[in-house]
Amino acid sequence: MEAKNEEIKRSPCMESKIALVTGALGGIGRAIVRGLLQDGFRVVLVDLHQKALEEFASTLEPGKTLPLYCDITDPKAVERVVEKVK
Repeated sequence: MEAKNEEIKRSPCMESKIALVTGALGGIGRAIVRGLLQDGFRVVLVDLHQKALEEFASTLEPGKTLPLYCDITDPKAVERVVEKVK
């Protein structure tokens, strides 16, 4: 297990400290977002409910989050999110 943890620590997303959380408005999603922010990540919040997403993001660290509407069942919508995050 230790070797796997070391691989994760060296992955590009861990080095850049940027994470993308789908389902960011759910209970688990919110907890993940908050945990990542505490660990120093910038977080892209993805969910289906734009207004609620923006409201949630406004309660978090300014400048550390990017709320994006996306229906992850739509491949084109996912591509648009990926392009915005790049």
